[in-house]
Amino acid sequence: MKKRREGKGYYWDEEGVVVNFNGNKVYWNEIEKIEFLNRRGKTTIIYPLYNCQETIMKRHKKSYPPKGYAIVWFDIEEPREFHTNLIRAWNRKKSFRDDFDKTSC
Repeated sequence: MKKRREGKGYYWDEEGVVVNFNGNKVYWNEIEKIEFLNRRGKTTIIYPLYNCQETIMKRHKKSYPPKGYAIVWFDIEEPREFHTNLIRAWNRKKSFRDDFDKTSC
């Protein structure tokens, strides 16, 4: 709740998806797939492309490559709607990307 009041949280825009409360973003062309997972709570998982993991790691200033980013539904308002709209946005971006050459990281 505090993070939301500070204007921080999960969202997406034309560039990509913000995957944590620090504002770190994964760009649309770096995403391999987005899935729903229901283990110990409902979660939306964003998996980056394997060849983009090092680029993302450096940009986010992490010491290990990301295998995926979990957006726990408990942390967001209207999680089902968030997930559905994120999948729709991803499918639009993915089809646009597939029409052209896939951008490498």
